[in-house]
Amino acid sequence: MPAAARSSDPTGPPFRPPVPPPLARQYLLTFMTMGCVLPYVSVWFSQRGFGHATIGLLMSFGGWAVLVGPAVLTLLADTRLASRRLIGGCFAAAAAGLALAAAGGVWAGGGGRGGGWTLPAVAVGWAAYTLAMSPQTSLQDGLFFAEAARIRAAGGRVTAYHRIRVWGTWGFLLPAMVLYGLIVWRGGSATPGLVAGAVVAGLGAANAWRLPAPRHAGPADAALRRGQSSGSSEHPQTVRAGPAAGLDPQAGRKQARSSRLDTASADAGVPVKSGSPPGGGGPTLAAARAVWHNPRLRAYVAGMWLLGAASGPYYAFYPLYLTESVGLGVQWVGLVSNVGVAVEVGFVLGFGWLRRTLGLRLLLTLAAALTAARFGLLATSSHLAVAVGTQLLHGVMVLLLFVAPPTVLDRHADGGFRSSIQGLFAMVVSGTGRVTGTLVAGLLAERSLGSVFAFCAGLSAVAVLLLGRGLAADRTDRRSE
Repeated sequence: MPAAARSSDPTGPPFRPPVPPPLARQYLLTFMTMGCVLPYVSVWFSQRGFGHATIGLLMSFGGWAVLVGPAVLTLLADTRLASRRLIGGCFAAAAAGLALAAAGGVWAGGGGRGGGWTLPAVAVGWAAYTLAMSPQTSLQDGLFFAEAARIRAAGGRVTAYHRIRVWGTWGFLLPAMVLYGLIVWRGGSATPGLVAGAVVAGLGAANAWRLPAPRHAGPADAALRRGQSSGSSEHPQTVRAGPAAGLDPQAGRKQARSSRLDTASADAGVPVKSGSPPGGGGPTLAAARAVWHNPRLRAYVAGMWLLGAASGPYYAFYPLYLTESVGLGVQWVGLVSNVGVAVEVGFVLGFGWLRRTLGLRLLLTLAAALTAARFGLLATSSHLAVAVGTQLLHGVMVLLLFVAPPTVLDRHADGGFRSSIQGLFAMVVSGTGRVTGTLVAGLLAERSLGSVFAFCAGLSAVAVLLLGRGLAADRTDRRSE
């Protein structure tokens, strides 16, 4: 029967809308949790009676958490524990942390005006949340690239990284539309954001058990190479599901037949590598050596450190800029932030085309320059048009900070430390960079919020030079990216 006839047959199977595969859903829930919390939490701290310096200290917890969480948990993912167990456990801890912070902020200290036990209760809950969420993207990125390498080596086709990562962008967009009504209903309180974040984090813990559960990279890659060298045709014929398909080694064939991946792996610019670098010392030290012994990569990481130090203050104080400098109500904060996130979707989906068209070096240095310009505008004006208009540049910052780095790093990664290099980068850039930037910004904010964004603009301008040097050796053929 022709396809057209089958599609119109009333007795045929009912239409089922496409459902994102497990890893795409995990990105969705990860960033949905963040979308519930990040646009509102600094305003929520202010509503608890905390000053700008204290808010800067609390927001720096995210950086402190990244110093520990990603490196340790990605090491475990590379050597001992399945990534999905780590991801699920972290989501459960994040849900508990948000619940504790929300309960402490509302109930403790005589109405939650900064006295009594409010600050300790909020600080403990917020620390638990930040520590639990800090390794999420590194673990999921490492899981993606480990599965991608396995499927490529088996002859399968791999969905480009940015096509899976874009589900995170959709996730960040969704909460603000619901939270607008809840915040208005609660009289302008930002507490619904934390409560919603706890609920979504619980869903993330449940979804984690549907993720792929590959063997650890080293032995698995070796076994796969042995299978290929013996001329086996079993894997190329059956393993077609990619990292987002929830491919489990014990159930691979059944799931593989149900999902084909749509884009060649070259679109992500990720080559296949095998073996481990000399020197021993475990995956984390191997990843550190891979960065340290490459001068170009060192310059790239230095530039990204400055951008990490600039992004931390932006995420911490932009919501306060909207409410205190621009004069918007709390309910509008998430929706204004979503202007940038909506634009971000196009940038994330177009990452492969932009990279092929401009080349990696020009794309990222241009993105850093536009980010510096964006911060400069925020530093000099509190007009509503500037506050909303600069959100149109948010997509290039997301490409720069979150989409491009995993693909750049994976080009220098061996199968034995594919997760660890992501965790190490998160620790160095998002960890020390965000801690330093947010702590300094908290002190600057006591004087004015404009000085915070001027500080961010200066860091980003220097980062342009470092990225230009760090990516100058990129010779990837644009036709194959």
